[in-house]
Amino acid sequence: MVNTFRSVQSEQEYEARILFHLAKNKCFGTGSMYEKNVAKCVSKQDRRYYTSIIRNLQKRGWLLSKKHKYGTKYFLNMNYFDSIGKHKEMYVDKSKRQIFLEKFEK
Repeated sequence: MVNTFRSVQSEQEYEARILFHLAKNKCFGTGSMYEKNVAKCVSKQDRRYYTSIIRNLQKRGWLLSKKHKYGTKYFLNMNYFDSIGKHKEMYVDKSKRQIFLEKFEK
């Protein structure tokens, strides 16, 4: 898989990137992803924002976590995801991620 993500400036784009990554990998409660794997969607130079973005998403209720013996796992809150509708086709390009985030906020 080719990494098409670039360094971004705004917090909204970081949130969209993380939410998109979890949705693309079908992390909806039964499926979840370890913290290290979620961090892979953010470039190494942008990792300093990662923990604060995760905390903000959890405070809003979009992202849930559960503790395991190997680390923390994250998954999307289905109550919010149902309001968007289940998108089966999501693409990695920046405009689609932005549209995805705007629909997620409604």
